[in-house]
Amino acid sequence: MPPPATTNVTPLSRAQEFPTDFYSEKGHLRCEVCSSQRISLKLSTIKNHINSAQHLRKKREQLELRRWVVSQ
Repeated sequence: MPPPATTNVTPLSRAQEFPTDFYSEKGHLRCEVCSSQRISLKLSTIKNHINSAQHLRKKREQLELRRWVVSQ
């Protein structure tokens, strides 16, 4: 059996994969949309978070606010 694959995933590398949703701060991946909630680096966890009702609702609210501000 081969040894488990090692990965060099960092909070910064994940933030670069999802720049509109996440940022890296003090060695942690944080959600830009959900008020800096700390997120695991695991890809499936990130995808689940992005598709969660809370994240989608907050992202929609932010987009609506930006549109409103621009229209004023």
